[in-house]
Amino acid sequence: EKYGCDSGYESDSEQEEADEWNSEEEDAEVAEIESLLRKAKENQLHISEVVAFNVENVASTLKNLHQSSSPTLRKQALSSVRLWLSLPSQNIFFKPYMVKFLVPFIQAVVQNPHIENDVQMCRDALWCLTYLSTGRVEEKRLVLDAVPHLLQLLRCETKELVDQGIWTLGELASSTKEIRDKMVEYGTLPELLQMLNSSKCELNLKRKAAWVLSCLCEGDYASQDSLEARIHTTVVRLVREIVDPSKPIQEVVHVVKDLEAAGLITEIAWTLSYFSARRALDLNAFVNDSFIHSFCCIFAAATDISVPTQSLNVDLIIPVARLLGNILAAGNCDFGNLIIRQHGFVKGFIRLLSDEVLQFHRGLTKEAAFISAGVCMFAADDKITERIIVLKILPEIFTLFCHSMFDVQQDVIQSFFNIAYRKDKYLFKAIFTTPGDPVTLMKVMTKLLVQVEDDDFRMKVLDFLEVTLENIKQPMPGIDLVQKARGIDAIEYLCYGNLENHTLGARASGIIDRYFGITYKDSPPLEPDLNWHQTSHRIIPRGERSSLVPAWMKDTLSLFATILIR
Repeated sequence: EKYGCDSGYESDSEQEEADEWNSEEEDAEVAEIESLLRKAKENQLHISEVVAFNVENVASTLKNLHQSSSPTLRKQALSSVRLWLSLPSQNIFFKPYMVKFLVPFIQAVVQNPHIENDVQMCRDALWCLTYLSTGRVEEKRLVLDAVPHLLQLLRCETKELVDQGIWTLGELASSTKEIRDKMVEYGTLPELLQMLNSSKCELNLKRKAAWVLSCLCEGDYASQDSLEARIHTTVVRLVREIVDPSKPIQEVVHVVKDLEAAGLITEIAWTLSYFSARRALDLNAFVNDSFIHSFCCIFAAATDISVPTQSLNVDLIIPVARLLGNILAAGNCDFGNLIIRQHGFVKGFIRLLSDEVLQFHRGLTKEAAFISAGVCMFAADDKITERIIVLKILPEIFTLFCHSMFDVQQDVIQSFFNIAYRKDKYLFKAIFTTPGDPVTLMKVMTKLLVQVEDDDFRMKVLDFLEVTLENIKQPMPGIDLVQKARGIDAIEYLCYGNLENHTLGARASGIIDRYFGITYKDSPPLEPDLNWHQTSHRIIPRGERSSLVPAWMKDTLSLFATILIR
């Protein structure tokens, strides 16, 4: 109230007085701002020192923004607010007023998009909202009131305004679940689908719209099944328009190298990976042969040997691998065997398990290990898949487990675990005849039993050791393998190490009593914990994303965050 931010003028004389602009003061203020910007641009002044507005200045500027009838004053006030928001200020006292005052500029363009002056001020207003939407959560909440107006703006014919509006929506959607749910309530999803279905919408805008869509579909979002079906239909059609699986692989490689096309496919793959994680037991609802052909073709092209390791598109490969891994994790043998048979899929998948790719980007190798666990879960249903596992996958995961860090070993152990609990022990015995020292494998496992505090991981290692003790005779008996790896000490540590997990301790004690007790030869086989195994042999589909803001948007944001108004 002191600075008049939330009240009008009581008389015409006050209004006239407020509208008067002293030319000398105007020139001095503009000159001061331009001088500061020039010095900042020339790196003569640290950006933190370019704070041209104190509280009084901001209050005065907001009054002109909200109440002045002079277009010149309003435009200058808007430029000042944009400049102020671009600076590294932590003061959010006036920001609630700003959103309220910025919305009318957007409404003016929605109502009449052909007035050039309104378009320019709308652009500045959108930049202000973008700055707010990239801030703290409380600042993002302020921008939620502008979402309905931003959605109306998406139908505007001015590409620059649509681009800035979709950027603001994306920054909001990459925030908290509370904000995403509110955006869904405002009807954001149908508007995005309209953009993606429009033949007039450029690929660059579709990519950003797909980014906002993927953010809103992450987790348990507020949506109806019918809307999810519309999303699926739209995004799969877009993928088929970009990628033709019937074309030679090198042509597809050329397509996925295109930044715009790859960016659009990346966001679509994230959206579908969220769907596949939620619908793990109902994949037939949206997965079919054509779907698998398209995404396996993309995966094969992105991981093709013609692409140097340093040039692998990590942003694209991870969500596509996650999507295919989720389909494999669901345990549908028909879909699984179809994926394995796709041209180039196995080569690309094996390449990601290599040490060269691990050194380049371990996230790619972790996704490949996730795929491996799914393949190993249903392998016995198909002899071709069995041979692929024995000849190509086992040697890679054997080496990977023995020589990588724990975060990768966590993913690889699921493959060993799934193989160990197959009724047919052919694949399990093949682990110990691969080109590698089985004693080394046992040493790594027993060492991790003591070192790590992940009880789920420990339980899987114990079950693997128990199956080894029961079934392995070559190249040496399982008991000798475990003893050579000092496995007894590690298992006893779980028995007597004062662990809080009594189930784990009881499991370790049972193994010691069964295989290393004095009555070993007369003891019946140790029954596994079936309740635990029924839940743990299945791979949990993955739906999380490390960052909802993609790399290409981070690069854009870091560039524009340092730009000040001229």
